[in-house]
Amino acid sequence: MKKADLIECIQQFADRINRLEVFISENYTKSNYAADSVELLTVEQASEFLHLSIPTLYSKVGDRAIPHIKRSKRLYFDKKELIQYLNDGRKVTANDCINSNQTQTPTP
Repeated sequence: MKKADLIECIQQFADRINRLEVFISENYTKSNYAADSVELLTVEQASEFLHLSIPTLYSKVGDRAIPHIKRSKRLYFDKKELIQYLNDGRKVTANDCINSNQTQTPTP
């Protein structure tokens, strides 16, 4: 077997594994949970959702900067936790401060 053939075979195998991982993740969350509960994302789905490259996502996982689940050497991400992660990084704007001061009543 030529090196190019071996590389192609490995790539096809990796693609099949990725498709299976996505299939399992999507079907597991749909069949075992209510619609409003946990939605698990794969690395590829989380990367797309967060608009981060896969290496950057792995770096954040390694630094424990982003919530994740690791089972059987696979990473999964809870979509609700990722949304909370994004909201935690929100900065207060000047308008938020003005609106906050307008809604507060002065103390006597």
